[in-house]
Amino acid sequence: MAKLTKTYENRIEKIELEFMGEKYDYSMIEDDDGRTGDKPFFDVQLKNKHPEFEGEDDLMEALDRILFESYEDDIFEILEQLEEWEYDDRE
Repeated sequence: MAKLTKTYENRIEKIELEFMGEKYDYSMIEDDDGRTGDKPFFDVQLKNKHPEFEGEDDLMEALDRILFESYEDDIFEILEQLEEWEYDDRE
């Protein structure tokens, strides 16, 4: 089951994604230029762990979008798409 968690603490926005039994995280940290991410986006993190997903453009787009969506309906839609990927991968 895909799961997204956002935590706000000490002026840091931490976003965690559970997908395919693994956790991915990304934090926005304040700096002199505004805010900067501490790691690559989820799509890059997944490709680094699982190069076999390199050509899966729909999956990569969903992983990229979920970081920046602010509407619940859009987030739930992306999580449903990710859960379909998890299900398809088990078959």
